[in-house]
Amino acid sequence: MSESQPHDHEIHIWPVSDLMQMCKTMEDSYHVDCVTLTQTAKDGYRAAFQIYLMGMTGDAYIKVVRGVEYLIFKGWPGARNYRPAPRYLRTHPIAAAFVVGTKEIVEDSAKGVRVAVIAYVALDVLEEILHDEWSLARLGVKVSSHIAQAALATAIGVTAGVNLTAWAATAGLVTAGVAGAPVVLTFVVVVGLTFVAGWGISWLDSHFHLTDKAVDIMMEYEKELKQRVGENITYARRLADEFTRDVEFALSALRTAREGAAKLREARDRVEKFLRGIPELGDYSPFRLR
Repeated sequence: MSESQPHDHEIHIWPVSDLMQMCKTMEDSYHVDCVTLTQTAKDGYRAAFQIYLMGMTGDAYIKVVRGVEYLIFKGWPGARNYRPAPRYLRTHPIAAAFVVGTKEIVEDSAKGVRVAVIAYVALDVLEEILHDEWSLARLGVKVSSHIAQAALATAIGVTAGVNLTAWAATAGLVTAGVAGAPVVLTFVVVVGLTFVAGWGISWLDSHFHLTDKAVDIMMEYEKELKQRVGENITYARRLADEFTRDVEFALSALRTAREGAAKLREARDRVEKFLRGIPELGDYSPFRLR
């Protein structure tokens, strides 16, 4: 029995700076950021899986039987690759991959926006940390810009995708399903239009430097605010110093007055004691009756 040879394992750690540089290069050169690319890749995989199972014109709908949701597939059996039956529980992995109906498309897109918000905040904070000087204004503008672009692109993609496929079904360009256009085609169009809308918004932002201009404005405001705050702090500190000096002067005067009063009482006591020690002249009068 031969001895097993040890295997060498290497662990590669991707520096944060390299990751941020890659995301920055993609955003500046191709107008696609890492978050959008990741979301599109995930949705693209789901769309490809649905096409594989149902074809581009495949359709499905949800049916509730005794409180249990089922996903019912429609279409030509020869075009379907799923097995063994055209009906699955909604919790089944195959059924869970489908986004059925406008309501589910909107909910799924909202989940994607929430995930994007978390990712954008994390990436923007990391990018700000790498700057030589921290700026809360710059961070706030970039986070707001990324979130607004993601939300707007998603809204455009969902609205345009659903309406476009519904119009195509109405016009007879595709076979209408139970609730309008085929669900696979609708989801594919929504994913594609969301990506295109995000790319277009990013291009407009980069071409007209909208975020950069907003950053400059907010950083100038932040600078002025810091200056005003600094001036107010200096003024408040000067007032505090003057107040402290006045209080110390008043306390010193009070101590001096107290010491002066004590010395006066001491002098009075000495005078009274001295006067009590002088005999009265009547004691020495020759005319005093004995």
